[in-house]
Amino acid sequence: MAAAPHRPLLGLITTANGISVAGNVLTLVALVTYLFERTGSSLTVAGVVLLGFAPVALMLPLLGPRLAGRPLHSVGAGIAVLQAAVSLAMAAAALATASILVLYLAAATQGILGMVMRVTVLSNLPRLLETGMLTQANLMLQLSSQIGAIVGASGLAARGHASASVLFLIDAFTFALQAAILAAAVPPTPASARAVGEAPAALAPIPAPTPLRAYLVAPAGYVALNLLNVTVPLIVLQRLNAGQRGYALSEVVFPSVAIGAGFLLRRRRAPVPIAPTLLALAASFAISAFATSLGLLLLAVGICGGGMLTSNAATQARIQRDVSAAALPALQSRAAGLGAALSAVGVIGVAVAFGVRADRWALLLCAAWFLWLTGLSLAWERSEAVVEV
Repeated sequence: MAAAPHRPLLGLITTANGISVAGNVLTLVALVTYLFERTGSSLTVAGVVLLGFAPVALMLPLLGPRLAGRPLHSVGAGIAVLQAAVSLAMAAAALATASILVLYLAAATQGILGMVMRVTVLSNLPRLLETGMLTQANLMLQLSSQIGAIVGASGLAARGHASASVLFLIDAFTFALQAAILAAAVPPTPASARAVGEAPAALAPIPAPTPLRAYLVAPAGYVALNLLNVTVPLIVLQRLNAGQRGYALSEVVFPSVAIGAGFLLRRRRAPVPIAPTLLALAASFAISAFATSLGLLLLAVGICGGGMLTSNAATQARIQRDVSAAALPALQSRAAGLGAALSAVGVIGVAVAFGVRADRWALLLCAAWFLWLTGLSLAWERSEAVVEV
């Protein structure tokens, strides 16, 4: 039996996460708009998004197993310090109008560090909470991200525009604050009654391997977010000519709807069904395909926000409930790696489609992908528990 929920500690972890996300949103908007202004190419936008997660496909499967049992006190704080240093370097590069290759390298580094942080946090949750609290805990973590996104994007949307170097500096400060919270408030060893490597008492060992559909469905929200990160700025800047303000507004709407979905589900004790969340993702990309106004685009973005949050919470709770603490980092890493590989194909394809004016067909294909995943999720939810990997 896991220890009783350590609510103050979980609150600090989610607060630190929300603070860093507020800066991350500003960096994404700054980087995409800055490089698009310098190059005018849709592939430049795809490059920013791609390098934010593509290295994960190569690095995380190697790093993930090494994260088993690693406490947030040391790993999380250390990662946040490194992220702050990278953001400072990005600010200096923007001020000096350095080669865009410098910013691409920084985006790749931040992508790897961010995913290592994500796996570390998600892998520690089952060691902090009772099994029955995992759905609520994942929703809280998702909500903290969305609240942070609103805080970061709202100021920029109200202001209308800010220099890239200033936004990078703000991001560096948020990472430094996150590091300070994790180092000061999280104990050196996570509070846990479940030893590393000990299977949950309620689960019997299962000899079969984890089905491929679990690896495909688990990162669905992550893939949708990566696709959205390249789709929205291209629609805003290329199709609608709505500028940095329009982009920032989308970064407010997405988390606002996600928060609403989270509050509707946060008191739910029963598992959240996965299939409806994937249908929402399919609908959002179908609407985006025909978005000829900012209002219609924001509607699609909002639907995607709700679908992404609930999809992440539902799939993570399923995996954390059925997989032992020792095996969890490896499974999380493999799913994230596959999600990064799928995202890479999608991001490049969407960017190329925008370049040749075939963006509507590309977005409809994205919608069809999530519709297919809906069928896979139904089969997964009917299956036996996921195994130890």
